[in-house]
Parts: sequence; structure tokens; C-alpha cells
Amino acid sequence: MLAPVGMASAADINETLPVVAGYDWSGLYAGADVGYVAGKSNLFIAGGGIGGATDLNSSLDPDGFIGGIHIGFNQQMANRFVLGAEADIAYNNVDGLTNFGGSALIKSEIKWSGSARLRAGYAFDRTLPFITAGVAAAKYEATIITATPSGDILVHDETHTGWTIGAGIEHALPTGGSRGPNIATPVSAAKSSR
Repeated sequence: MLAPVGMASAADINETLPVVAGYDWSGLYAGADVGYVAGKSNLFIAGGGIGGATDLNSSLDPDGFIGGIHIGFNQQMANRFVLGAEADIAYNNVDGLTNFGGSALIKSEIKWSGSARLRAGYAFDRTLPFITAGVAAAKYEATIITATPSGDILVHDETHTGWTIGAGIEHALPTGGSRGPNIATPVSAAKSSR
């Protein structure tokens, strides 16, 4: 009776257990994102003060909410490095307001922003720290609010392009979604090339 039990135990020891494969970041993904933007800037116009006798230098600190969509593709290599590309577009409700000589105000607005970026990271199973860089664009408007019958005056209306660089961490949820904080988002890290 004991011999068969001993043999069965020895056979069990030699069996190989199934290996659970790690998470694979390869594939197409898309999603939506929301956030809050705060900036610090100054409006400087040489000779723009009252009567043109002084320079105008006034703080213009924009803030507001941002929301948009993104789409991308990742390819995980055998050594756990992950390469990918991502594009995003966002609607912005980001503006700043400052005094512009007397009773007039100037309002600056970012209407929309977007970017197209390459990404590289290293997968720790379901966690992916990454760096990213690419091109960014934003629609910027500046309007003088006169409070007169002539109405407001649009003084700047242009789409600015430049570069963006950032880093972040994503974590894949058991339900299949992922997204994590960006240390430097494309919008806040964008710098005009002009």
C-alpha cells in the first residue's frame, strides 16, 4: 500500500507547473481624459502703457479645465521594452484676464490643443513607466474687452506649433483599462518654436 503512494508523490514532484505569462502592453488603445491647467505668465508690451509713455507689464495667469480624447499603439519587445506612438486632441476652457490700460481688459484663451508623440518605456508586468516626445499644437486667442459700443477687439488669433516632452507611469487595471499620471503633460510642456 505504501509503495504506490510513494511513487505517486515522486511523480507529482517531477510535474512542471504552468507558467503564468506577464501582462503584454502590445496593441491599439483609445480613451478620454480630463484635467485642470494652471499657468503663470506676464503680458509685456513695450510702450503699451497709458499714453504710450511706459511699458505695459501685467501678470496674466491662465487656468481652467481641459478634456479630450487620445489614441495610440504599443509594441512590447521580448526584453520588456515597450515602444509606441500616441496622438491626442483636447478642448480647452483655459483663459486669463488682466487690465489693459484704463477700463479695458485683455483676455487670453487657449481654445484647443493636441499632440502627436513617440513613447518608450519598460514594462514591470502591469506597470509601465515611460518617456514621450513629439510635436504639439495649440490654438491661442487674445481679445481686448472694451465695454464700449464698438465691442471687443480680437488682437491675436493663431495656431502655435512646437515640441513637447514628458514622462509618466501607466498601470493596467484588471478590467483592461489603464492610465496614469503624467509628470509633464504635452500641453503644459509645449514650447513654441517661433
